[in-house]
Amino acid sequence: IVRQTADVFTWLVLEKQYRLCDIGVIGDSAGGNLALLTMVELRERGQIELPARCALVSPWTDLSFSSPSVKEREHLDPIVSPHSSVPLTTYTGGDSNLSSPLYSPLYADLTGLPEMMIHVGDYEVLLDDSRILHRRAQQHGVKSDIKVTPGLFHGYHVHLVIPESQEHLQELAQFFQRSSKGSSSSLESLD
Repeated sequence: IVRQTADVFTWLVLEKQYRLCDIGVIGDSAGGNLALLTMVELRERGQIELPARCALVSPWTDLSFSSPSVKEREHLDPIVSPHSSVPLTTYTGGDSNLSSPLYSPLYADLTGLPEMMIHVGDYEVLLDDSRILHRRAQQHGVKSDIKVTPGLFHGYHVHLVIPESQEHLQELAQFFQRSSKGSSSSLESLD
């Protein structure tokens, strides 16, 4: 699915003449995984420039569930559990190396990826996926900001009754609006 997503992105830019500043990349949970892997694929292809920004909400970046927060937060996270009834190798074509950068972008070369905004709740089993991704992105020269929200769980953004949800969705919108205005200024930390 990563190749197909990259194909669509390339088609939008080359065939439909969309400007990069008009295309936002955002992914939630496994969609965060797909967003990152698509950016890596596009960078490797070298056919088009990457968009200026990518937002990740509770991204699942390590399919091996090896981050410390998986065990530390399992009792707090009502949404994600490392004990899935579906074998994860179902998603990898049978490949059991779940830490491969082909499936777990946490282990990919992040050099040249777009500026990132990462949102995560501190009750999430995937909390460390976000923290480690943030550090690795910076180590690879990628501008990255992270917002860790106390007391919230995986994918809280979709629960609009949670006050932080609406506030954080607005922050993500502002993050992309800066891109659509062609701004090249860096984003200040929202922490």
